[in-house]
Amino acid sequence: MRRSAALKTDLSSQSKFICLPGCDADNYGDRLHQIKLLKKAWSEQRLGLYTQEAISLNNGESKGYCEILIRLIDETGQGVPSSGFLPKITPGYRRLSEKIDRWVIKTVLDLLSETSPENREKYRWAINVSSRTLYNDRQWQKLEQEMLKRDLTPDLFCWEIAESIILANPQKAADAIADLQTQGYYVTVDQVGSQHSPLDYLNYVCVDYLKIADDLVKDIVQDLGDRSIVQIIQLVAQSLAIQTIANGVETSQAFETLLDLEIDYAQGYYLTQPHPLTAQFLG
Repeated sequence: MRRSAALKTDLSSQSKFICLPGCDADNYGDRLHQIKLLKKAWSEQRLGLYTQEAISLNNGESKGYCEILIRLIDETGQGVPSSGFLPKITPGYRRLSEKIDRWVIKTVLDLLSETSPENREKYRWAINVSSRTLYNDRQWQKLEQEMLKRDLTPDLFCWEIAESIILANPQKAADAIADLQTQGYYVTVDQVGSQHSPLDYLNYVCVDYLKIADDLVKDIVQDLGDRSIVQIIQLVAQSLAIQTIANGVETSQAFETLLDLEIDYAQGYYLTQPHPLTAQFLG
């Protein structure tokens, strides 16, 4: 039961964090350099969209969950995951992040409108949004109009919001998320556990999914501490009727552990590879 407030390069299973040349993700000067490179790629239209399905571990769940991923095609033709080129929030990135969000959303809307209702309704399409987009009321009003033009419904979409955004201003985030759910959208908290924060914000921030950070999942077999944290997240989610998604599943052992912990969905290279988001892929 839902708990609500009212394209060019395949990636190998060995893909890791990639930072663009000359970048140190923890250095402010290098982040500015990273933003400059991202702006260049944006102007040259070297961003592509991929999808990766989260596999249901609950046989009773009929609706699939498919995340939209951004890939930067670097100057050598290599696909770079978003973790390697989307910089930490700085004044130089906020406006660009909103432009990228708008482009992703419009591209997905266009492609979904080209496929049959039977194919597009197999999944709940999950799209990451920045804080700038989350708090932009005009953006959501415009989106409603664009969806009506294409005969698309809000329940097709799930907005993934980083846990760090919610922790920065829980009350503001709670209000924005409640508005989205009232319109019929679904909401996921992304990177849960990466901040090593308590989950008490879930007492008043009502969401539909918790996506557990891949840093907790990758060593879940060997690291009893990580396993305990994942188990706590799952128990809290179950008590609040929230579904859980384990991100970064790369081994059969990790997959079996997640089954034991009764996680609802699993996502990672062990289960599914990212695919280019094209009208052909959507059927």
